[in-house]
Amino acid sequence: MLSKVLIIISLCIQTAAVVYCFAVARSSSNRWVWNLAGVLSILMLGVRVAQSLHISEDVTPNATLILSSVIMPVISAVFLGAAILIRKLEKQLHTQKSALQESESRLEVLLHNAPDYIFTVRLDGTITYFNRAEPSYQTRDLVGTNWFSWLTEDCKLPVRSAIDAAVATQHSIIVDTRLASPDFSANYYECHVSPIFSSDGVESILVIARDITEFHKTDEALRESEARYRRLVESSRDAILVHCDTKIVYANSATAELFGAADASELLGKSPFTFVHPEFASLVRERIRSAVVDRTEVPVVRLRSVRMDGTSRELLSTAHPYVWDGKPAIQVILKDITELIKTQEALAESETLFRGLFTEMHVSCAIHEVITDAAGEPIDFITIETNPAFEKVTGFTRQQILGKRIREAYPMA
Repeated sequence: MLSKVLIIISLCIQTAAVVYCFAVARSSSNRWVWNLAGVLSILMLGVRVAQSLHISEDVTPNATLILSSVIMPVISAVFLGAAILIRKLEKQLHTQKSALQESESRLEVLLHNAPDYIFTVRLDGTITYFNRAEPSYQTRDLVGTNWFSWLTEDCKLPVRSAIDAAVATQHSIIVDTRLASPDFSANYYECHVSPIFSSDGVESILVIARDITEFHKTDEALRESEARYRRLVESSRDAILVHCDTKIVYANSATAELFGAADASELLGKSPFTFVHPEFASLVRERIRSAVVDRTEVPVVRLRSVRMDGTSRELLSTAHPYVWDGKPAIQVILKDITELIKTQEALAESETLFRGLFTEMHVSCAIHEVITDAAGEPIDFITIETNPAFEKVTGFTRQQILGKRIREAYPMA
């Protein structure tokens, strides 16, 4: 009786295994494997059926029959369990494979649409992968070529050094490159060179190239502008200096000449107050505060400076907020007006002397402005000044004739 029960259990398990194998085969990518498993399950089921037909009620179970009746259900159960486990693993593998394909697809889209060029090269420079191509090229035109063949001669050695440094340090190295080919839309690139590792060490190099052509053009234009400005400042007849943190950090040759220095380098590092007359120190401090703190341009003002030999000079000064090495600074422009003031003082003194002589002299004297016609011929005069002797001799007062023409002042003329 026991053997029959075990045979029935074995038949049920084996039947379930057959149904399960053929059901899985309908949806599995490994259909032939599951069909084969189903056929084997059918064979095992046939063996159990044949075995059950030879067992009758009057047959006394022997040890072999009992052992067979026990082992076969176990084998059938193990087979069915193995089939279920394999199917589960197959589903997990399929899920992981789908996720991997989806991830690779997203990565490919990301690489293809990346604004930077991303490619891999062997250690000798041979390109093995390129994420996207230029309009003039296909990726297949680039893969297999040598990276160095696309570079200008002056860039090949820095790139070779960057690759060697990336391999030696196992860190990313940045190097600027320039392409020799005019077919690319850009010529200047900032390349991040990084090692790619394998079990044997660094096998290749990953390069991320970013277009910096516009930045390079802007940088060149800025350098040219700075060079022009520097030439303009250096050739200026006015003294131009920059001071930052109460120290002179730049001075042109005119500044050196103004302060009596042999060279502009003698002024660097000195306090600007070294060359300010003590009478104007407070005024200069206030102007520095306005330029640095308030960041406003200060108006032109007259100052007095002290040269390195102790003599003084009269100046006109203007100052502007400036930036030096990222720090607030002041650019100062100084115009030496010492000689102009001396000339003006001499002129004023001369005019005073002339006015005294003109007024005190006993000779009748008048100053007239000549009026000319279109041809430049004199046609009249306007009286612009007279001395007291003129009034005594002519009898006319200054108020009567100043600003009048001769014919108006003297009707009978």
